[in-house]
Amino acid sequence: MSLSVCTSVNSVAVHGIPSHQDLLEAGDLVSVDISIYNGLVHGDACQTYVVGVNCGHDQPSL
Repeated sequence: MSLSVCTSVNSVAVHGIPSHQDLLEAGDLVSVDISIYNGLVHGDACQTYVVGVNCGHDQPSL
């Protein structure tokens, strides 16, 4: 079984080249992409989060 977890910040492509210089700040968008292959089926899911901001249902969309 193979598994990968990739992350990206703001407008960087999820499978792009990481940077050791970037630090997360409030309001940044962080995407987490998880993919798995078990020999028969490929699975992939991605979720994006806002750093340090509470985006309840009463908040406008990003």
